[in-house]
Amino acid sequence: MIVLFYHLVSDRELPHIRHLYRYKTRRAFEADLNYITKNYHALSHRDIIERITKKLPFPSNSVLLTFDDGYAECFSVARPLLLKYQVPAVFFVPSEVIDNKHLCYRNRVSLCIDQAKKVGQSGLPSVLRKIETLTGSTMRDRFSLLEWIGSLSFSEEATLDEVCRIVGVDAEEYLKKQRPYLTTAEIARLASDGFTVGGHGKRHTPLNFLSQDDLEEEIVSSCVRIREITGQELVPFAFPFSGLELDPAWLEKLLGKHPFITLIFGARPVKGNKRVIPYRLWADTPNATGGRKTNLPRLLESAVSPA
Repeated sequence: MIVLFYHLVSDRELPHIRHLYRYKTRRAFEADLNYITKNYHALSHRDIIERITKKLPFPSNSVLLTFDDGYAECFSVARPLLLKYQVPAVFFVPSEVIDNKHLCYRNRVSLCIDQAKKVGQSGLPSVLRKIETLTGSTMRDRFSLLEWIGSLSFSEEATLDEVCRIVGVDAEEYLKKQRPYLTTAEIARLASDGFTVGGHGKRHTPLNFLSQDDLEEEIVSSCVRIREITGQELVPFAFPFSGLELDPAWLEKLLGKHPFITLIFGARPVKGNKRVIPYRLWADTPNATGGRKTNLPRLLESAVSPA
């Protein structure tokens, strides 16, 4: 089974994402779906669990589509196309972004870069001086500023808050006006449409640095929140970024304690346990055809070709 992951599909340039990665247009994503339906057996979460439980083989050319981070376009753009082509998918949503209550760290970084690019030449020296005061280091020009903002780590949230203030990013206002994430009602509708919704942590922060107790609470609470909204008996989970550094024995114990968490994506495989799926293929990046053709054949071939 090959697992693909997207973040969103959109024809618009989105400031909270444009400086993080590229993503496919409607046309390009529809080309992907057309290719999948003609060449692959698209699985649902239910299909996978049934085959694991009953120890049944997977069909040849099996593929699972997943979406990370809970962006609003998963509902407004991806959902209608998935329904049109009757392709199942799993949507992994950070629980604290639901209803646009929190703007994730990396999205704030993208907004700060976007805003810093718009600062006029007359106002740039003032911004650079304020950043120099904040960091204690020399900030030579706009390029240095943009590079530094992009390098901010998740442990520097207080610094990022100050950068937002300096360059003029109002996270709360952005959440109210732009509504970048899924709502409770949209998540419930995805589930009623037959899609599966999974946990993705609380705020999409890396989880590897947490203690085991805090990590368990982060995973379980996000899955519980999704189960409350969707009514799903079973909920999968995908690690933000990666859980490949985690102890597989601890992960096995976690699954035993919380059997309603069905599949875990992005962690080291647990010997003899098919519920842990280590790798997914990033399918967001568009190709140079402008969406007229799909780039999935190259991506999928590279995934199954011998090293």
